[in-house]
Amino acid sequence: MKCTAIIGLAVMSLTGMQAQPSLTTLDLSACIDKALAYSYSLKQSNNNLRASHGDVQASMGSMLPQVNLGAGNGWNAGLVVDPVTNQVQTNTLGTASGSLGMSLNVFDGGQNLNRWRQAKVNAAVAMLQVDNAAQLVVLNTASQYLTLLVAIEAERIAIGQETLSEKQLQRTQTMHDAGAISLSELLQAKSQLARDIQRVVAAMAQRSLAHLSLSQTMGMTEDFSIDGTLLGINDKPTAELAIQPTVLYAASNGKQPSIQMATLQVQSSDLAVKVAKAARLPRLSMSGQMSTSYSDRALKQTGSTSAVGEIGYFISPQGNQIPVMTTYQIPTFTAVNLQDQFNNNRRQYVGFNLSIPVFSGFQIANSIQRAQVQHDNAALQLMQEEDSYRQVIERAHHDAQSAWKNHEAAKAALVAAKRSLDDAQIRREEGIMNALDYARIQDSYYAASSEAIRSKYDAIFKNYILTFYANPPQYHAEDQRQF
Repeated sequence: MKCTAIIGLAVMSLTGMQAQPSLTTLDLSACIDKALAYSYSLKQSNNNLRASHGDVQASMGSMLPQVNLGAGNGWNAGLVVDPVTNQVQTNTLGTASGSLGMSLNVFDGGQNLNRWRQAKVNAAVAMLQVDNAAQLVVLNTASQYLTLLVAIEAERIAIGQETLSEKQLQRTQTMHDAGAISLSELLQAKSQLARDIQRVVAAMAQRSLAHLSLSQTMGMTEDFSIDGTLLGINDKPTAELAIQPTVLYAASNGKQPSIQMATLQVQSSDLAVKVAKAARLPRLSMSGQMSTSYSDRALKQTGSTSAVGEIGYFISPQGNQIPVMTTYQIPTFTAVNLQDQFNNNRRQYVGFNLSIPVFSGFQIANSIQRAQVQHDNAALQLMQEEDSYRQVIERAHHDAQSAWKNHEAAKAALVAAKRSLDDAQIRREEGIMNALDYARIQDSYYAASSEAIRSKYDAIFKNYILTFYANPPQYHAEDQRQF
């Protein structure tokens, strides 16, 4: 069958089935690790977590003394006031100053303390958001991994069906050449082979698409293969399926990031109410400052010199003006250096400030009301998350149970279809079954094989989901996960 061989080679070329050297083989755990490392949403959640840690530190800092160190240097020209001598001068004046200030919030009704507590709660929420983002990545990757396994199995079945049809066509051709069957039956066998080739092409395309989806989730550009044997696949449901949904819910309720986040949001909103109410209380703050200054025009007296000068005159009897002389001291000055001025010009200040809110134009009352509404909504959100998770557990348990039952039925149907096909092959070779009836039985076997594979992996995935929700992995604790 040269035509068939050519078609097969063309299909392999179009779908990338040619031999690939040394492909990396990945199991489910490796795929999950790569997807977690690539996930942008998880990276953003980690960034938000780091930001929340900064908020905790900042809110804690608001309860600590605030210290400020200041320094200044300047030049003034024209009419200036010397900050040291307090004299008005028309000159060029150079000044320098330094200060060290401290302020402390002594009492604010616990507002800053509750803000710090709220920041810590919000940081815990951010950590749980990392877990939640990681869980979504894990579930999505596991789903795509199993989808690829299904596609690989479906491709294998389709290729096997094509091989079977090709062998049957060869036998039919031999029987037709011997005159044992009609041309119609030969054409029916060729038609069956063409349909099977079409199924192979479709299965290969589906496998290629599933492979692409998984590679995009992992951010991989190089080719790879998967190893389904490392997944621990078996046809046995896990222990969670034997446990009642109510028991599973009670045992795993506190492990769910969504419920933990909702619980913490209630705590955060409760603290927000306390912060808003604290605005009604008096506030007491303390401040202090040490400062000094320097002026390049500052002088100090270092001594004096004697001088004689006229201070007036008197008229002699002769009518002459006789000057009156006196001796006086003229002080001498020298510039005060920087160190001496900084030591001599030091100033200290300590003060307390009390603020009592009397009327704020209903702003405080409105803030309290809004905080209380947010608290009530957070409590409702917690109830909704608990209710939603209970429904998720019930649905997951039901789906897993139904999937396993469907898989058992599919396996029984496959056994029956295989027996029917084996019998049809014998009858076909003996010439007591026409091509049309054989093609119908062959199609039934193909459908049963496909359904058995689909139901198998559907049951595995449904069971995986149930186990996942019952024992959710923790991502943030140094990436220690259990899958």
